[in-house]
Amino acid sequence: MKRLIIATFITITAYSGFGQSNLSFFHMQNSIPQVSNYNASYFPNSKVYVSLPALSGIDFTVNNAFGINDIFTETGDSTLVDINRFLGSRKKSTFLNVGLGITDLMVGVRLGDHSHFSFFINERMNATFNYPIDLMNFLWQGNRAYIGENFVADDFSYKMTMYREWGVGYARKFLIANRQTNIGVRLKYLTGLFHSSAKDLALSIHTSEEDYSITTSFNEARILSAGISQFDSDEDVNPMYFIHNGNQGFGVDIGAQMQFNRKLRLGAAINDLGFISWKDNAEEINLSESSFRFEGINLDNTDELGQAIQDSLDNIEIDSIPTRFNTSLNARAYFSADYEVTNGGYAQATVSNYFTQGAIRTAIGLGYLQNVGKWFSASTTFSMVPQQGVDIGMGLMFKLSVVQLYVVADNLLNTINIPNAKAVNLKFGLNFLIGKYSPPVKKPRISIPVEETEPSVEKEEQPKQSAEEEEVDEFSDYSHLWDE
Repeated sequence: MKRLIIATFITITAYSGFGQSNLSFFHMQNSIPQVSNYNASYFPNSKVYVSLPALSGIDFTVNNAFGINDIFTETGDSTLVDINRFLGSRKKSTFLNVGLGITDLMVGVRLGDHSHFSFFINERMNATFNYPIDLMNFLWQGNRAYIGENFVADDFSYKMTMYREWGVGYARKFLIANRQTNIGVRLKYLTGLFHSSAKDLALSIHTSEEDYSITTSFNEARILSAGISQFDSDEDVNPMYFIHNGNQGFGVDIGAQMQFNRKLRLGAAINDLGFISWKDNAEEINLSESSFRFEGINLDNTDELGQAIQDSLDNIEIDSIPTRFNTSLNARAYFSADYEVTNGGYAQATVSNYFTQGAIRTAIGLGYLQNVGKWFSASTTFSMVPQQGVDIGMGLMFKLSVVQLYVVADNLLNTINIPNAKAVNLKFGLNFLIGKYSPPVKKPRISIPVEETEPSVEKEEQPKQSAEEEEVDEFSDYSHLWDE
């Protein structure tokens, strides 16, 4: 029983928001090592980079279905709480979501002028929680309208996964269709830490005509969980579980960039293709046909409320059996175009596709990035994201000697207006970029006249260079744009 309560608490408190687009961060391009999490072909403008635990990368995204102002209403000079208006304006169901990423370690090294290698360890959590508005109405209005009747609430679903990824990445430059193309792949070994999920949860609440007691029955309730027992104080916690356990999986990221011409660069990436197989501390909890009864409390002693609820929940009969199951990662795709407007300045357009709440959603971003040497970068992005609307994001990167600081935020207009805020997307960290990297520039050929010592012989006319060869040579003249 304690496991179920703790699992529910973790799920509800974790699902405080959602943010999947990360468009402003993606538009920082090669200036920040962590951007390689979104396109495996990216590498910062240095020979070596190092990102350390707790300093280098915090990726925190939040979104909610409503803002604070949705709960308040203005009456003359007063602002009042209007729960009835709030609940009446909601759809049948609403959502809460969350995304969290923490960089434990990242190390990258250039291998000559045409390839680079990286090693990384990241902590990841993704979650989605959907709940029916009818239940919120029931809790707010009370059960007086349902005396002697059943109140049925369905359309519950949630999914929370926390895991660690260990990975290596490799990228290399190729000549494809006479255009320089960078292709990168990141292979990831996954260690699952916690999981809890349920679909189509449904419960029935009956109010007795005799004593107004409430009996809650679970009509459909099948919960899959793993690792939740680590929170159970009645069992010994194994510290090694958080380092290595039997919940294993694999993932892959694929990214590419193509210098289409002197000004235009195209990019594409598919991330988080993979799965986790849950075996360690994995169980299936079946609550179907179980129920609990709440007889109420004496309002003169409200301190008994917590204990009364606990006593009622302890009476739930739980059918829990060990099991094994697989979960897939939340895959994302990016398609981008960058056009060089000025020296180090790029106009940008990005389309991001991601899967959430059982559907594929598309976010669009238009932005501008300006690089000032290798010590400063700034970007601005206008975005249109499902469930968030139109907003603006900004990114800044400062580099002093080998130390790099960065901060990137989406949904700025939404966040600044706190009463109406529904979403926050913030990333910040510190990296160490070591060694200057200057892409090779093709040297012009220099012809040296040689004095003729023998009778001149009419030379054969050299064949004219083909258009294809001219294009390759022309491309090599602006290959220095690749890593700017």
